[in-house]
Amino acid sequence: MFQCVKAFLASHLEGKGPLLLGCSGGIDSLALFHLLVEVRRLISFDLHVAHIDHGWREESRREAEILKNYIESFAIPFHLHTLAPIETGANLEDRCRTLRLEYFSSLQRFYNYQALLLAHHADDQAEVILKRVCEGAGLHGLGGLREEKRLGELLIWRPLLPIRKKELVDYLTLKKLTPFDDRTNRDNRFLRARMRTEIFPELEKSFGKQIGKNFSQLGEFFQELQEYFHQKILKIQEQLLEGPFGYYLSLAVPYHPLEMEFFITQLGKKEEAHLSYRARKTLLYLIQKKAPNHQIVASPLTFIVNGEHLFILRNEFPKEITKWEKTTERMGWKEFWMGKIYLPDGVESVLCFDELEEKVKKTIKKKYQSQRIPPFLHSKAPIFAINGKWQSPLIEFF
Repeated sequence: MFQCVKAFLASHLEGKGPLLLGCSGGIDSLALFHLLVEVRRLISFDLHVAHIDHGWREESRREAEILKNYIESFAIPFHLHTLAPIETGANLEDRCRTLRLEYFSSLQRFYNYQALLLAHHADDQAEVILKRVCEGAGLHGLGGLREEKRLGELLIWRPLLPIRKKELVDYLTLKKLTPFDDRTNRDNRFLRARMRTEIFPELEKSFGKQIGKNFSQLGEFFQELQEYFHQKILKIQEQLLEGPFGYYLSLAVPYHPLEMEFFITQLGKKEEAHLSYRARKTLLYLIQKKAPNHQIVASPLTFIVNGEHLFILRNEFPKEITKWEKTTERMGWKEFWMGKIYLPDGVESVLCFDELEEKVKKTIKKKYQSQRIPPFLHSKAPIFAINGKWQSPLIEFF
């Protein structure tokens, strides 16, 4: 266990900024604290400790003071934050987790920590994986907890992920250290408590004591699979054109459906858009079939499959000509998508495509088709007149 933490820090430390340990005083974080103290004898780094008192138990204030005095006896800076009690409402655990991270982030802004260390271990990983399997999580969610993860400005390290809970208990017993006993960890109002006291013991009866290890290993596999797909979608990202209205991707070269699904999910996360499972599968089917004109909405994005073209709009395509950068040089439709519009000198009037007479529309559409302009753009480019003749910023008409 000592070697595990030592190897982790040796490979992650960059010699800048102190480390911050989030410490509840329970088994996991107390063990990690003492392991860090031991490693500091061999590897030099500054350490701070932060404790958050949730105020759920009468004794929590006294425990916070005991922990403060104990940590400071090692000449290590200690930061204490007390939350206003939150006793009711949905997602109580998630809301408290958010408040903890907000406090850690506030310390990060002041002290510029290299990383926040958390004491999640292999049993925690198993619980997370099982929970996400039951929730129907996809490839991204089934990776579970990561040894390193960035949340905004806060870099999180979890050096104990390969370690089982029992190993931490044995370590504290050997050191004759007594952790705080937080009875809320056994409060079956909370899902995590039920998993520890009911669900996993029941699974172990049916599948054996290795069930937790198996879930943990499943998480490792999905993390490796994610890294694989991150590499595979680089070729998709290289072909992606991002303009002021969204993204464009040519479908002329086929992509494997799993790679495309991973790419779409990643893009959705970046744009804070969520495609349901069924919508995602429908979109992939349309892409495979190169459907002529279909769209899937995942606010704020709209995915438009247009034959060999995939357009991804951030919002409604604009009609105002002022939304484009004007140029007097001829250009293609891709430059138009990238926010430029051809407007030569002498323009007499500008109309939206839908405002034109039907005869003119048909003439323009035939020209567009002959020049292989994506159908989605046929009605999007404003049409202008010079010397009484209609022209398009995409191709000239007489």
